[in-house]
Amino acid sequence: MFDLTCSYLDDDDIDHEAEKQWIFKTLHRFEKEEEIKSLLNDFSKFSSLYDEAVAAGLKKSAVNDYIIISASAPDEVTGALKEYLRKTIYDAWGRIVSKSQMLRDFVSEYKWAHLDMETFDTMNRENFFNNIEL
Repeated sequence: MFDLTCSYLDDDDIDHEAEKQWIFKTLHRFEKEEEIKSLLNDFSKFSSLYDEAVAAGLKKSAVNDYIIISASAPDEVTGALKEYLRKTIYDAWGRIVSKSQMLRDFVSEYKWAHLDMETFDTMNRENFFNNIEL
């Protein structure tokens, strides 16, 4: 039987340099965006954002999302995100919500809070949800 409370892959087991290189390569698909292009031209800035994301407790794809948000979002959004990730949030069963889930929740709440409802009403609903990426 598996112990579902046990962490099978501790942070110490992650090769952060390999993960950092992988994320850096995946960001090239967004290089037409000016902010991402600027980030790709400054590896030390990218590396600093990566280290910041890992220090905040984010894992895998959430690190990638954090870097994209940090590079392209306005300062008030990144400031609010950093403040939010410093919190400890519990679910209905009293378990701590992961920082990666908190990032997804923050992005979701931000999108809905700032969505132009007039645009949403004129949009094909199915098309709208198919275009959302986290």
